Amino acid sequence: MIRKILFFFLLSLSFTRFYSQKDLSISLQGKVHNKDNKENIFGATLYLMDKDVFISKSVSLSNGTFLLTAKIPRSDIYDLIVSKNGFILKKILIDLSSLDFEREYQNNIPLKKDMNINLYSQSLYPNINNSDSIYSEKYKWNLEERQLISDENYLIQAEEKLKLSNTSISKVIIDSAAIKIQDETIISNLTDILKQAKSYSNEKNLKLSIEKYNEAELLSSKLSNSSSNQLYISSLKAEKSKLLEVKNSEDLVFNSQLIKANEYFEQGQNGYAKAKLILRTDPMRGRLNDTKVIELTDKINQMESYFSMKKTAYLLVKSKKKNQEAINSLKITQEKAILNQKIIPQNELAQLKKSIDSLENIINPMSALIPKKVIPASTQDQGTILLAPGEIHTGKNSDAYKDIFINKEKKENAATYKMEIIKNDLEYTTNFISTITASQGQDAQVQINEIKNDIDSILSDEQKNNEQRQYQMQEQIATLNQDINERNLSVITQNELIATEIGEKKNQLDITKKKLNDENSERLEKQMDAIQINKDRILIIEQERHETEEDRYTEQQQIINNLDYSRYQKDSISKANIELGLSKIQKMKDYQKYYETTPNYLKNEAGVLYEKNKMTEVIYKIKNLQGYVSSVVIRRIVVDINGYGVVYEQTTNESGKNSFTRNGLLITETTWFNESTGDNVIKK
Repeated sequence: MIRKILFFFLLSLSFTRFYSQKDLSISLQGKVHNKDNKENIFGATLYLMDKDVFISKSVSLSNGTFLLTAKIPRSDIYDLIVSKNGFILKKILIDLSSLDFEREYQNNIPLKKDMNINLYSQSLYPNINNSDSIYSEKYKWNLEERQLISDENYLIQAEEKLKLSNTSISKVIIDSAAIKIQDETIISNLTDILKQAKSYSNEKNLKLSIEKYNEAELLSSKLSNSSSNQLYISSLKAEKSKLLEVKNSEDLVFNSQLIKANEYFEQGQNGYAKAKLILRTDPMRGRLNDTKVIELTDKINQMESYFSMKKTAYLLVKSKKKNQEAINSLKITQEKAILNQKIIPQNELAQLKKSIDSLENIINPMSALIPKKVIPASTQDQGTILLAPGEIHTGKNSDAYKDIFINKEKKENAATYKMEIIKNDLEYTTNFISTITASQGQDAQVQINEIKNDIDSILSDEQKNNEQRQYQMQEQIATLNQDINERNLSVITQNELIATEIGEKKNQLDITKKKLNDENSERLEKQMDAIQINKDRILIIEQERHETEEDRYTEQQQIINNLDYSRYQKDSISKANIELGLSKIQKMKDYQKYYETTPNYLKNEAGVLYEKNKMTEVIYKIKNLQGYVSSVVIRRIVVDINGYGVVYEQTTNESGKNSFTRNGLLITETTWFNESTGDNVIKK
């Protein structure tokens, strides 16, 4: 008893651990603002982390809004890191220790729908180190309100510390030497991470390479806001964007090829070779270790092995000379089918069992060799009970096929649905990159406007200085003229000398003024030329980006067209295979009719004998593991006047293909129509 209790305790504990390891779907919504002027921030990048492990990311739109979705593993503390060039990095603590993961894992939890994130301009707080080691805000999950609640006291303390950072008593001041050492350390770590990223890229492991680039991008946000560091960050983002484009393109081709291979696998024996051929194509060779490829390859190998064993067994059955060997071979095949019953067609196990039972009756016909008393039809403890292959259908015959057609349409739509998911992922990535690019373009425009404003300010200052100098010159001239008039009354010669001196000073002032004007004009022309060069460079970059987007769109459209054409070819090949199979069935020879006259007392599932001299028809629906009807079986039991019964079955799979058996052995459609009605056996 104690062992049983211990067993059930361990079993419940394993289930608890299983559910506790489920990922939880969450979402965060809100806006990113500039704390100083309350303006919305465009292009702020948000990273969700779990102990320095990247989970998901998002970017704020032109109106400052963002939506971050992710599937998170079970943990108590998560980090939300918000970064934007020119602003202080913000690190937010998210405490989910009070969230019941075991109860909520099947739901999509909106953690916060109105999260307001304020970023501080780095230019206003030069003494703050742009580091993510200290939390700026803290949020905790509230069970009653079912959302994250901000810790207001902590927020007030963090803002006070930030204000004190610019005072003389601040202990957060970092001199230029310390900043330089910190930047060198970060760049050294970035170099190591980028080496690993490029190594993964050369090995065609783009997923790990992109993860390393994400790690490098997050680390680069800690660099000081110098021009060289900004160039380093820009080149890092450019390399990551190129890698994302390659990965998205390869993922699109890989997923489309994988869908094709799975579709061929679902077709049965005729599709296995085509599925393996697709898995050996160039787009798939770099993904041989992918879980989905390994799983599909193993399923194909198992099914090929099963059908090979089945073919060998039925060759022995058809020979009619090695019945015992045939039974042994069929039993081994049956064991193989049981081990792989999740991928084996539903009617295979029933067919193998019928074949084994039929051969055993042939080898040991005890009722024919030993005289026995005839058992009346009313006896319920003798005979053979025919097990139901599925659920008995009691309605109209046509209704039994409606469910199988629904399942068929569901599978046909699955491939289209998977393609839509791939397209949506690609569109999301493209939109993310375009949003970042647009944000960078807007930042560049802001820098140009700032340069223009600086130039206008310089010109205004120069104009004021010129006016002041001119006013001073006029005052000097007036003073000199007054002196001349006073001295002109006493000494004419002295006046002439003074007049000559004034003329020389005027000439010198004119020369100086002209020289200053020429220098100002030359400096202004150079600044305007620099502005025009920056404008031209931005226009060229924008034009190149636009052309690149058009080329990418054309390439994606070509891939989609190729996929549509491949689907059309697949349908044509499938139709040809169906017609060829029907032609082969028509050419099959009928089994030689052989009727025993000794009663075998066949019974239904309830143990009731089938009536003599009558044909009984029963329809069964066989469902797959998902609960959908995968095949329909029409069973006809023909019992002659002596009580000997023969079981005929017609099986229709979800592809609409029919197969026919008599006592578990394959027969042609002609034999089914001629013999399963019982017209040639039942006496009227």
